[in-house]
Amino acid sequence: MIALRLLSTLAGFLVLIVPAALLADTGMSGLNGIAAMTALLGMALASGIFIYIGMTGNRMRRNARARMLGTALLTVPIAGSLGLMATRHDDAVIWASGVLLGFSLMLFMSFVFPVTERRQRPMRRRESLA
Repeated sequence: MIALRLLSTLAGFLVLIVPAALLADTGMSGLNGIAAMTALLGMALASGIFIYIGMTGNRMRRNARARMLGTALLTVPIAGSLGLMATRHDDAVIWASGVLLGFSLMLFMSFVFPVTERRQRPMRRRESLA
């Protein structure tokens, strides 16, 4: 679990770096200001989500509210990845979206989906003093 939390934190930082590196040579100079700001806001949101999951991943298995928040937050990169994979035709974008989708699903299945609570051992009976 610690390795997944570290990978999630690393992914939070890579979400900000990798799209810029992948799309730098495609010549996307025709973006208007609104589209560029929306893309930047989406990348910052996805980065924040992965950093949040990396920091609070252990508590999600024990706390139902944190698990619900994690579910709500992880739907953003999952839906975004599926949307990009369905609408784009560039190979680099499709590969990056696939990796992001796979990693998001892996985090969801390991931190959010296991809803089993840790049960305490049954207490033993008291010994009578008489």
